[in-house]
Amino acid sequence: MISTVSGLFRTDDCENSGIGQLNTKAEGLVLKIIEEDKISHARKKITAEVDTQTEKSPSEDNTWHYVAVSVTLVSALMSYNASNSYNDLSAKNSTLATQYANSSSSEKAAYKSEYDSNASQINRTKAVCRLGIY
Repeated sequence: MISTVSGLFRTDDCENSGIGQLNTKAEGLVLKIIEEDKISHARKKITAEVDTQTEKSPSEDNTWHYVAVSVTLVSALMSYNASNSYNDLSAKNSTLATQYANSSSSEKAAYKSEYDSNASQINRTKAVCRLGIY
């Protein structure tokens, strides 16, 4: 039976009008949308995790560049100090050799002792520079 309520048609028997089938299709579509939404949400979560990992990549944030530059600068500074020490000892030994040549025999022993000590330090500095040990 069909009755009219405020100008709208309404059926007494929903089974005969196909509304049951329409509801079943609608329910199927809603479930499909929910599943697609879950998949979409999972993809967004995976993409966000990949983006986070990409942002933390050492090649992107240049941390290793800073470490390499720092190690190079420290090594250069240590080499500079070792070479200055070597040059100072060498210049002092040149002065001691001149003083040794112009001194009396009693003073020569003190100059020779200091000269030998400086020569030993020069040899250690050379060895350290050659091996790269500071």
